[in-house]
This record gives sequence, structure tokens and C-alpha cells, in this order.
Amino acid sequence: MLHKFIFSFIFLASSLHANIVPNIILDTWYGKYTIDEPVLCELIKSKAVQRLKHINQYGVLDYIIAPQYFNRYDHSIRVMVTLRRFGASLLEQIAGLLHDVSHTVFSHVGDHVFKQVSNKDSYQDGIHIWYLNRTDIPEILNTHGITIADIDHKDNGFTMLEQDLPDICADRLSYTIDGGLIEHKLTYYDIRTMLDHVHFQDGVWFFDDVTIARKFADVSMHLHLNLFNTVWNFVIYDWTAQVLLRAVEIDLIILDDIHFSVDDVVWDILNKSSDKEIQKLLYKAYNYNDFFALGSPDDQDKYLKGKCRCIDPLVKTKDGLKRLAELDQEFDLRLKDVQKLTSDGWYIKYTQSKKRTNE
Repeated sequence: MLHKFIFSFIFLASSLHANIVPNIILDTWYGKYTIDEPVLCELIKSKAVQRLKHINQYGVLDYIIAPQYFNRYDHSIRVMVTLRRFGASLLEQIAGLLHDVSHTVFSHVGDHVFKQVSNKDSYQDGIHIWYLNRTDIPEILNTHGITIADIDHKDNGFTMLEQDLPDICADRLSYTIDGGLIEHKLTYYDIRTMLDHVHFQDGVWFFDDVTIARKFADVSMHLHLNLFNTVWNFVIYDWTAQVLLRAVEIDLIILDDIHFSVDDVVWDILNKSSDKEIQKLLYKAYNYNDFFALGSPDDQDKYLKGKCRCIDPLVKTKDGLKRLAELDQEFDLRLKDVQKLTSDGWYIKYTQSKKRTNE
């Protein structure tokens, strides 16, 4: 399983005194890191962060397509260690560790449930502070003289963690590398090479080699075109969102379950439901290719539009920092095509399968 190769296990170091928080040793892309700051150790072991072990990075796709064995906990730990590796402050490391705590069950299905698919920020970003305040995080932070406002990843100038697209940030660097491994677009040698040639200085991420920058950008584009911004991804997420809303409507679950429960628990509840509407929608999700086709503005049931998540990294040249698209004409043309495709979106026509359904 992917996360076992990258991080293996988390080992708790022995403590000489019962009141001393044990250190945590992480086996990472960069080698072994000892986390000895009590606040980070306590946060890693918190209920809120541990919940992320049961929130799949790719959400409902783990059930519909194939399990990826990659969860929000893995990702959050990697982001924190990336920040640590590049010299981020303790507060920014905390913000990185906690940046995904507010994800709903099935991750970005929450964007579809709460109608924020095309927004710049995801649903979980908008509720982040509200969410943290309903967990065990504030109590841990308060004992170390830190407030929730201090570690708001959207409002503290944490430029190593957060950058606007199409720039690199610690978050995108991490999930692009992981995605490249999952999709067999990167090897561990590639990762080590990339990490040797990416830098963060004066609030800016950049590569020092245009060829390596292109390889990274190609992985980002592949993930966008083949996973993040695909029609099948959108329709699966949309049907799952309808399932969740129907489950709330009939009191099978409550909104707090969407926010605070975990994937396996809610998925099991939904699949065991006897509600015909839920079962019909789940059947469509499981057999997604049989139930939709591309339509047109005049013949469509739904219009879907995402956001372009392709990275156009900065590259250090003798003339200063330049976008990869400025240095590589082929990449520039591909990027413009992808941006237009994303901007156009899709008109979806829902169809009736020739196979027997549960209707």
C-alpha cells in the first residue's frame, strides 16, 4: 500500500517521564524526522487529526473505482513534513498539519453537497475555523499559548503552505507527488530528484531546472485531465452528494455525520439503506458509464464546471524567475488547451442504462 511505502509506520519514542509527551518519528521522503515539539505531537495524536486516517484522499472513488490506500492523514503529515523540510515556522507547520481536518466524509463530495464545486476555495476551507472549534484542537493549542486564529491557513500569510494557482505550494507539491506515484507517472528516484531541484525563497516556490519543472507540471496536468477534472469524477461525486442529501432528508444520517463521521461508517449506512431513491443513485454511481453522455446547451440535464488545477511552476533562469509556459512553447499550448477545456465545462445528459436497474 502506497502510504506504507512512503511513511511506513509512526513510532512512539519511549519517554523517561510520564508527563513528557513522547516524540514521534516519521519515515518520510526526506528521511526520518523526529517530531519533538509537544504541540505537534499532541496534535498528531488528537482525535481530529486521527479521524483523517479514515477520510480517503480521493473520497468516494475508493469505493467506486478502486482503493488507493491514501488518506487525508497521510497527506496532512506529508504537508507538515514538507514545510518542516523547507524551514517553515512552527505555526505554519501546525497550519499545514491541520489544513484538511475540516474535510467532510468522501472529501470533495462535500463541495457538491454544499454547492461549491466551481468556487476558488473548497467547502472545507470555508468552514475550517468553525470546524476546528468543534474539535479537540483548541484545547491542545490553548495549553501551548496558541489560538485557532494563529494557525488559520487562509489568513496568516503562510506562503510556503498556501499559494494561488498556478503556483506550487506545500499542499500541491505533496499531493502532486503522491498522485504521480499512484498513477505510475513518478518513481521514487523522480521524487528525490524533484525535491533536490525545488526551492522556496522570499515567499516563492520555484525549480532550478526547466526539464524537472516540466516533468512535475506534466504530472499535475495528467492528474487534472485524468482524475480531478473528468466528467466521470463529477457525475460520481454528484450522485453521491444526492445520496447524502437524500439520507439527511429521511433522517438516515444528520448533517453532523457528513461533517464529523468517517467514510467507511457512512458508506456502510448508505449501502444498507432500503430507501429506493438511495439505492437507485448508488446503482448509478457504481455503474456510472451507463448513465450519462455528453450533451449540449440545448439538450442537457446538468452543467458541470470545475477549476483548472494545473500547475505552471516558476523556473529560475539567468534572467530571473519565469513561468514554465514562457520557457516551453509545447507546454504553453497544452496548458492553454486544458484551461479552455476546463473553462468550457460539460453539458451532461443523464441516460437510461440498457442494463437492468433498481428502479
